[in-house]
Amino acid sequence: DFGSTMLWLYGNGTVYFFDLPPGYGTARLPNVDRGYVRDVQRASPVRWDNVDVPIDVDSTRLRVLRFRGSSDSLDVLVLAAVPSEALREADDSGAPMARVMVRLLDDRAQSTPVTVDSLRLDASTSGLFTWRARVPARSGIVQAETRVPDVRRVSRGMAIAEGGLPAGFTVSDVLIGTPRVAQASGGAAERWFTLPLTPSLADFDVGANVAVGWELYDLARDGQSAARRYRVAVTINRMERGGLTGLVLRAIDGVGATIGVMRSTPDAFTMSYERVIPAAEPASTMTQAESLTIAGFGERTGTYRLTLDVTDLVTGTKATRRTTFRVGRSAP
Repeated sequence: DFGSTMLWLYGNGTVYFFDLPPGYGTARLPNVDRGYVRDVQRASPVRWDNVDVPIDVDSTRLRVLRFRGSSDSLDVLVLAAVPSEALREADDSGAPMARVMVRLLDDRAQSTPVTVDSLRLDASTSGLFTWRARVPARSGIVQAETRVPDVRRVSRGMAIAEGGLPAGFTVSDVLIGTPRVAQASGGAAERWFTLPLTPSLADFDVGANVAVGWELYDLARDGQSAARRYRVAVTINRMERGGLTGLVLRAIDGVGATIGVMRSTPDAFTMSYERVIPAAEPASTMTQAESLTIAGFGERTGTYRLTLDVTDLVTGTKATRRTTFRVGRSAP
């Protein structure tokens, strides 16, 4: 077709291909490469090794999670691992006051502030910070910058923010964190921030339990009983292994009872269960939050991919979300 191909080659080995159809004046990613590009962006959303800047730049690790807001907005949770020790070392006071700016730049190049915050970076600061905000339901990127005044060191980070959660039955992004003491078994949480878990950047030390949470939206009611019925299936695949082999995991509820039907292979774990929400329970909201804890990782270090499938048994509609987490002796 007399078209041309443009190649971007980076020193770290990443290569992008672009098609340039004649007469259009624009370049586009080939369809066959879009999955690869998405994986590269998720694995390394930002790099600074090819930028000549007059300051020292550190990387802030970000994780952005979406929950349904209004019809045209999202509630987002932004988790940021700020390298506070490096910023402290660059300041003579030892406990500097840092300025943090987080914003969403959507696919229309519109900027929405998530937070402008001041942080005291003393020796007790863990470096992990969280913010919640209501933003437009559009795809884009979340950018974060932490700067200490009069210091030539700054920390920056970026994460992909996917689009809105459509109307009708669907599920939020998956929360990964550490478990907390839960309410009694059978009590339903209305929103994600009432779940018995503390969100994290999904890095766990050996022996830790992994808490998983999500929100369900607009479950249908059975025409006869007016109950809501759904099935949850969780699959965990060990993508990169270390330490002991074989998965002997179990899913437990907030009071330590094993739930669901489970099946394990050397590098995979699956479990499923069904729930019924009686018609007698309040129906003032069409949002329901749920969580469980996965135990038994022990010395089985590595990177894991978690797939959550929720099926509305009244309509047969299924919603799927995926995320990753890491178990290791020296989680970054």
